[in-house]
Amino acid sequence: LWTCHFSMTPPRSICANASLLVLATLCASSTASNFPQRLLPSLTRLLPSVEEAEVPIFATPQAPLNDDVVGASSALESMLDEVTSFNVTSDLIIRYDKNPSIWRQYKGTILQGTLKISVLLTVINMLVCIKLNTMVNHNPATMEQLDKLFTSLDNLWTTQMTLAAFTLSFFLTEAFSIWKEILSVGRQIQDRLSALIRVSASHAARDKKTGGITSGAQVTLSTISRYNRLFGVLFYSSVSRKHAILACDDALAGLMKRGVITEDERAILSALPPNRRHHSVAQWLTLAFLRGEELGHFRQEGNLHDFVVAEVAQLLVS
Repeated sequence: LWTCHFSMTPPRSICANASLLVLATLCASSTASNFPQRLLPSLTRLLPSVEEAEVPIFATPQAPLNDDVVGASSALESMLDEVTSFNVTSDLIIRYDKNPSIWRQYKGTILQGTLKISVLLTVINMLVCIKLNTMVNHNPATMEQLDKLFTSLDNLWTTQMTLAAFTLSFFLTEAFSIWKEILSVGRQIQDRLSALIRVSASHAARDKKTGGITSGAQVTLSTISRYNRLFGVLFYSSVSRKHAILACDDALAGLMKRGVITEDERAILSALPPNRRHHSVAQWLTLAFLRGEELGHFRQEGNLHDFVVAEVAQLLVS
């Protein structure tokens, strides 16, 4: 039963901690005087060293500030081409793959991370059992002492197994909740940016003879569209590890070369913290609409003004 428990243990750290507790119990027990000392190094090697300590997966990524951090300029140019392209090269949010073969995957699963240590611990447990069986030689008194010792170990392992099951189930539930929340917020931001573009285009002033958008309204719509795209680029550069390369000053220079921002806008954004630049773009977006409204580039129908201001405010809240 003890061997089966070890073989089913999910995380390596829990396995190592369990080995530490087992080792401590054996050494501290008064009935462990006959425990083979040759097995102690094998159990000790299972314990994680300081060098093997993993980086917390929930560590917040820091935005790069210079080329020494972001790497080669080719990576920056490639990312700039991707975010400024009008062609969709990949999904913004990857869809769930309903292919049943996902259940036969090995890479990236708990099995991949625990198979080696579980097999190792199972083999060690088997060797311990064989060695103890040889040492005891069916002596009733010794068998009784070992039975008492392993009863304590069984209670210890039951507690450890309960803790492992609780930890896995709790953090799995929390991870799924965070994933759903991030997906919901991402969709809200995407919907609000799209709504601003659709409403602005549908309410743009049109020529009565041709029915086309007037030249002045076209300029205003182009400015709103540019700020809309810039907001998305700067927002995701402040929250996404993949797009963090766009938070450096060289990225602003690349955006200026591609016509996404002007030289004056680049100077303003360079003076701001990378995680606050999209706030200024949201203000520019509102001012561009208000300016176009003053110049008569939008039809005054309904509560257009209140709708745009409310959408931009909700955009920042999201």
